[in-house]
Amino acid sequence: MEAIRQVLGALLSSLPPQLRDDAPVLAWPVVAGGLMGRRVRARACRQGILQLETSDPAWRQEVARSAPHILREFERLLGPGQVRELNCRLDAPESPPAVES
Repeated sequence: MEAIRQVLGALLSSLPPQLRDDAPVLAWPVVAGGLMGRRVRARACRQGILQLETSDPAWRQEVARSAPHILREFERLLGPGQVRELNCRLDAPESPPAVES
């Protein structure tokens, strides 16, 4: 996993300036890790604020609890100042699949 982080970090840090805001969105699944990376979606990063969405209040709370660690990982991967804050909002809950009777 560490090798993946190194390659991803080198790739994302080499993006042209007009694409740098997209680097945190692209890196989110790696930084967040397995389950959080799937349950919480990165939507955009503007002025160092990464916009996240989830349909589960518990995951929103977990993002808030884990924010210091997540921000350190972003700094390690992308360099200082790329992501300074996480803003996680709740979106509409996912609808369960319809059950036919």
